[in-house]
Amino acid sequence: MAVGMLEKVTVRFRERPKSKVPVLVCGMPDTGYVGRLAPDYLRSALKARLIADFYSEYFPAQIRINKEGVADLFKGQLFWSRGNGKNMLIFTGDAQPATPEGQHAISEKILAVAQELGVKKVFTLGAFITGMPVTIPRVFGTATSSELLKTLEAEGIKTMTEGNITGMNGLLFGLAQIKGMEGIGLYGETSGFAVDTEAAKAIVVALANILDLSLDYSALKLEEQPRIEEEEPARPETKEESQKKVREYIT
Repeated sequence: MAVGMLEKVTVRFRERPKSKVPVLVCGMPDTGYVGRLAPDYLRSALKARLIADFYSEYFPAQIRINKEGVADLFKGQLFWSRGNGKNMLIFTGDAQPATPEGQHAISEKILAVAQELGVKKVFTLGAFITGMPVTIPRVFGTATSSELLKTLEAEGIKTMTEGNITGMNGLLFGLAQIKGMEGIGLYGETSGFAVDTEAAKAIVVALANILDLSLDYSALKLEEQPRIEEEEPARPETKEESQKKVREYIT
């Protein structure tokens, strides 16, 4: 797809919703690929339509070739769903920018488009790293107000009380607050050692409960399995390293 000279962030709409869309759900690739798998599961279950492509010089200088042999730049994509009686947007992408400048620029553009389309509440999805094997992943959450936290607690989501959330999976809902939108972050427990589909599914279940979505979880499938080619094999961590990672919470 030829896009010509890119701006810092270039958005190309395929279609625009004809009515206001109140909810945006975002997730970008992170540890265990949790932040990419969760929105992929959600858009698949809701049969969401692709409405916009986000291109940027901040994405990795690579192209991705799909199973049909078609190549395209690394990019972000915005989907729109009105399934289950819910009018919502879903955003995900091929990779996160490597620099804070790039993460801010793309996050700002996503939220600017969201505001234009009427979004009032932003959810971000990602990984909560334990550094050790997880049998049944729990979902941890944080929010931009105590009222929103009560909503999470009512659904059995454990409130995060310390640590930092790095990357766009934290930045997006943090920036949403200063733009007048509500922000909620949901993070699934994962060891951090491998692609974690169970952590992603746990987040989708929690999100569906919050938004009162009726989903067929048996039908949740990925169109393409993620390929993580540049990561080195994970080595076992010491107890001190694992504890430090949980305290800092790095996506």
